[in-house]
Amino acid sequence: MPPLSRKTLDTGVFLLLSVCFYTSALNSATAAGCRSGDFDRTARVKHVIDGDTLFLENREKIRLIGIDTPELGRDGKPDEPGGRAAKASLEMLLGADKRIRLQYGRQRRDRHGRGLAYVFMANGVNIQQSLLSAGLATPLTIPPNLDYLPCYQKAAQLAREQGRGLWSDPDYQIKRAEALGEYEQGYRQILGTVTRLGQSKSSVWLELGRALVIRIRRADLVYFNTLELEELVRQTVLVRGRVYRVKDQLRIRISHPSALSIQPDKISP
Repeated sequence: MPPLSRKTLDTGVFLLLSVCFYTSALNSATAAGCRSGDFDRTARVKHVIDGDTLFLENREKIRLIGIDTPELGRDGKPDEPGGRAAKASLEMLLGADKRIRLQYGRQRRDRHGRGLAYVFMANGVNIQQSLLSAGLATPLTIPPNLDYLPCYQKAAQLAREQGRGLWSDPDYQIKRAEALGEYEQGYRQILGTVTRLGQSKSSVWLELGRALVIRIRRADLVYFNTLELEELVRQTVLVRGRVYRVKDQLRIRISHPSALSIQPDKISP
């Protein structure tokens, strides 16, 4: 199957092609053993808010741990490419019954009051892994909720290598830091050389020249104990995550070393 075009990601054609993706995704989920017998509760979904958020019949909002999907437009802003497709595909996965099993994270709620959970279909298939395998979501690793991290990383890596879903979009390809646009935003894979390590009261900052700053909160440094940040200066790194802008500076925040890797200098997008 050829990779999906940017236009296809948000059209009805995607829903036909996604059947093939789901066959592969569900088989992958079963084979990889990304399952759990330790569920906290069963529930029924009232409706899908977006590709990574559910609204249950008991009025609880559930944010799916470990993944991020393109944002749906609000307050006059347009949808991010792939956002509608992710929502429609999650609805397809849930089916008519909409019964799910929940395993809450070690951190049970986020700052918005939403429940944080790993979500499973009635047959035990991990929904997050299915979305990652189909290229409909990107990994989002926020400690201490790390239970299925290796499984999710493997699913995302395979989807990237095969150019599935979002990974066929030019914006999701590796970009050099110096090639970033002034108003770049959204999920990106960025290759650059660390020119300086900076520190503030709340964070450590890795500067990729003047193009981008990688922010790591001090509260998350405990998870970076296998990575000597000082030694990253003058190293070429690949960082993955959402780019945002503060005043005249592009930033990307990471909470776990799985979003950052050292690359050989010869690597190019």
